[in-house]
This record gives sequence, C-alpha cells and structure tokens, in this order.
Amino acid sequence: MFDFRLKVFYVVAKYLSFTKASQELLISQPAITKHIKEIETKLAIRIFERKGNRISLTPAGKILFEKAKISLSDLNVLMHLGSTESIKTYLHHSDAMGIISCAAIKKEVEAGILKTIKIRGIKFKRNFRFVYNQGGPRGLASKFMAFAKRHYNYKL
Repeated sequence: MFDFRLKVFYVVAKYLSFTKASQELLISQPAITKHIKEIETKLAIRIFERKGNRISLTPAGKILFEKAKISLSDLNVLMHLGSTESIKTYLHHSDAMGIISCAAIKKEVEAGILKTIKIRGIKFKRNFRFVYNQGGPRGLASKFMAFAKRHYNYKL
C-alpha cells in the first residue's frame, strides 16, 4: 500500500496539485489528501507546504521527489505475477522486462535464456521474515539467521 501512496505523492508533486493528481489517478481528492497525510505521518515529516489553495514541496518533499522508485511505476505494467517461477516463464516467452532477484535467474542467465539489465540509481529494499518452531531456531537455521542478520543488517 505504501507504494501506491508514494505514487500519489509523486503525481501530486509533479503537478503541485491535488486536483490534477486525483484526475490522473482516478481517485477522489479527499483520498489524495488522506494518502499524503499518511505518508507525512509515517515519515514524521511535512512534504508539502500548504498556502491557501496552493501547495509547494518542502525541502524534505523535494528530496523525496528526487529519490522516489516511481520511474519504475511510470513503466507500462502489463501484469503482476505472484511467484518467481511465473515471472521467469513469462519473461522467457515474451519481449517484456521484469524485476526479479539476480539469484533467482542465475541458471537462466548462464544458459542465455534471460539477460539482466542494471538500472542506475535504483535500489530495492527487501524484508525477510523467519518462521521457526516454538523455542527458537536451532542448528543450521540458527546459523542462517545469524548470517542474514550480519550481512543484511536485518533486525531479528
């Protein structure tokens, strides 16, 4: 859901207009306002300066606008697929592009089936969750979690 709110922010910032953003995104103006307030609450910063009927970006809003993964959402998204295997199969049989972990397509890249393209300036953040039996992880599972914590700076 936060990704959509970020898209709302991006469109509002692009036009500096809640009305134009609501027209482009096909949602109501109060919904636009709600999404922006939720972003400001979550980030604990103001991203827009409101002066009467006009808005402008705050310094923090300017930084967020410059850094926003929205250039990706400007792409023509054909579909969202629910698994790594379905994405790989679709990409193999189409001329489309997708976003997937390099580790997940290592064999396909080595075989020349798929190819990777680096996108400068874009970083993807992933959250990992661990599930284990009551009493805590043991053995190899414990070692893997320690490895993940060390190398991915993930708070367990």
